[in-house]
Amino acid sequence: MAQASLFSVENNEYLTCSIEFSPELPVVNPKYTTYGMTAYLGFKTVEGYTGRYLATVKRECRGKAFPLPRGAIVHFVYSTGTRKITYHKYVQFFLVVEGQYEGEILDLEGEGEGKVNLKFVATNMKPIESPDEKTLAEAEAEIRNRGLRPSIYDPVRLLWHYWVKMKIAQQAPPSTGPAAAGPQTIDQEIQALEKLIAEKERELAQLKAKLEELKRLKSVSGRVASLVEVKA
Repeated sequence: MAQASLFSVENNEYLTCSIEFSPELPVVNPKYTTYGMTAYLGFKTVEGYTGRYLATVKRECRGKAFPLPRGAIVHFVYSTGTRKITYHKYVQFFLVVEGQYEGEILDLEGEGEGKVNLKFVATNMKPIESPDEKTLAEAEAEIRNRGLRPSIYDPVRLLWHYWVKMKIAQQAPPSTGPAAAGPQTIDQEIQALEKLIAEKERELAQLKAKLEELKRLKSVSGRVASLVEVKA
């Protein structure tokens, strides 16, 4: 399959995306806490030792606000715990489409009173479900029938199901007038970077507050501290 025929949303209109959680993301131990917000923008082929693979074009989303093209699929994953035990884990996929969306992400690891489900408010990010194994197997069969193997490093089968089979997004044709489109794109990038910088500054302030709280708890003799998210 020629690379030119692969699906991509990179030339689509860009939207400013953001997400807020309530309560804020729990932190058991910062050292064993992982956060990922990955946006998938399209497919590409990669030559491997055992054949040609279907891989992805992707971008890591930093902060709580970021520009993404319409039709991109975002994968959110978060976990926190200790070296041996994961206490909270969250996984959710979103489709970049205009609108305001609310929902809840279930805690996959928490039990009983320790379970912390997250409510969210997302701008231009619509939650979508993860297909079952039968649906993913059907997507993989289609990929392999085109002489490709699905990459094991990204959710290629899920992306194929939504983009190729369900056609939940359309791709814009390549731009033929970069000079005309350039200024508007640059302005959008400037605005997005300004928002990103402001968000990073807020996150840094929150991290400093967490650090000071952890130091304070450590200094209290004979006290068993339960690490929780500290709101700035």
